[in-house]
Amino acid sequence: MGNQYKRNILNEYVTRFTQEQVDQLNSTIKTTEEALQWVSDNLHPKVAKASSFGAEDAVVMDIMLKINPNFRFFTLDTGRLPQETYDIMDIVRKNIIFQFKFYFLIQTKLKKW
Repeated sequence: MGNQYKRNILNEYVTRFTQEQVDQLNSTIKTTEEALQWVSDNLHPKVAKASSFGAEDAVVMDIMLKINPNFRFFTLDTGRLPQETYDIMDIVRKNIIFQFKFYFLIQTKLKKW
């Protein structure tokens, strides 16, 4: 992938903030809910939350879905996750009511690592 292509993709999808904007946000946003509401209002649908299916992720995802049921989520499956994680992933796949993408590594390439 050429550098020009990477720059174009970044310019299209990445929002850049000045230090003044960051300072303003840091002085006004006080709670997780306020931060996620700001993300929904200002960055959606350009953002997606990564999930490892841990307890903390479940809490944040619950808050996000209450704010905006169209938030997007994804996970990276390395093929080496604990069985409990796969069990929860299966439950999510079967009962999916929100946008969740599962990305898997190609096992033949993983074995080389």
